[in-house]
Amino acid sequence: MRMKHLRSFLFFGLVSSVVSSNCNEVNLDARIREREEDQKFHDCRGCKAFETSEENCPLTGFDCDGSQLLKTNVLTSDDHCTCAQMKCADPRAMLMVDGVLANKVVCRNLTWFTPLGDVAESAACAIDCVQCPVLPNVGYDNSPLLDPFVPSAQDGPHHCSGGKLLASNPPIGPIVHREAGVWFACSGGQWRMMNADNSHTDVFYTRLQCIKGQCKPLPYYSSSVCPVKHRCYSPQFLDSDAPNAEKKMTCMTPSALRYTDTLDQIAAPICFLGGWSSYGVNINPDTKVTCVDCPNFLVDDSASVKPERINYGQITCPSKKLHVNIQVCLPVIGCNWLPVPIKTNSIFCDTDFTWDSTGGVLNNFASIKDVVNHNIKWRAECKD
Repeated sequence: MRMKHLRSFLFFGLVSSVVSSNCNEVNLDARIREREEDQKFHDCRGCKAFETSEENCPLTGFDCDGSQLLKTNVLTSDDHCTCAQMKCADPRAMLMVDGVLANKVVCRNLTWFTPLGDVAESAACAIDCVQCPVLPNVGYDNSPLLDPFVPSAQDGPHHCSGGKLLASNPPIGPIVHREAGVWFACSGGQWRMMNADNSHTDVFYTRLQCIKGQCKPLPYYSSSVCPVKHRCYSPQFLDSDAPNAEKKMTCMTPSALRYTDTLDQIAAPICFLGGWSSYGVNINPDTKVTCVDCPNFLVDDSASVKPERINYGQITCPSKKLHVNIQVCLPVIGCNWLPVPIKTNSIFCDTDFTWDSTGGVLNNFASIKDVVNHNIKWRAECKD
């Protein structure tokens, strides 16, 4: 008898548990359906979410990041009298609608409204520009190559202050971006590089350097002794492969680069961060420079084969038979070229950028340089 009552108790207990479990599931399903219907049909909970648009950002004073997220209040089964609201997910950001601070929008009649009662079709999350950190001027220290970073005022598409600068990110190295003229702006409370279309990149910077300008060639001016004593030409402005150098200036002959006013040599000048220097000595960007070379030489215009100038420093003949002729001037006869040119081994441009020769006796002159020093004309000729 006792066993029979025990079986009855276990049976009814099991049935009661099953019924209770089924009731809970039914209630849960009902709540889910109620919430779905509430969000779908209730006129203050059925507003559709919209994406942010930077067109809602105020012209100045705030930065609106299109990647900032919006959030709505969480609806539960107890929210029967609470209408949906939307605001910025970032607690630092403020919701802007048509350039006006709204802070949040509220759903009514399936439409989003601002607290002032204006319809909100889109919005933007704005962060006050003043929240961008003050960046240290790395390596400035009154350097002649660098300027202190002073943020410019807001203008045009740049809602917050910005500037053209070089920037660095400590985890990567002292300087990781060295492209002059790139725009950086305060965005989302951080200094970020801007794209060409003024949109934000995801690259953040915490240190920076400001250059005075891009590397430009030193101005070329021909010397007053050209072309009488020397031949002058413009130096080459090239990319440099030297450490801490962006550009270099050079001549066809490395030692030919000179200061125009003194003709003193400029040794291996390089440009870095917009400034020129030579072995650590700064060069004024207005310094006039020139390349010097031996002057043009005379030839016999009637000759079928004429000497050639090669490598900016040597005169040669295709036949390898190079001769030098000088002009002799007498009071009665006048000036005439020697009837028989003097053979020479070579004619070359000396280190002082005047022509010289080896071999031959030039009518009692030791060399072409000796002829030039006596202001006597000479010309190069080729013989068969």
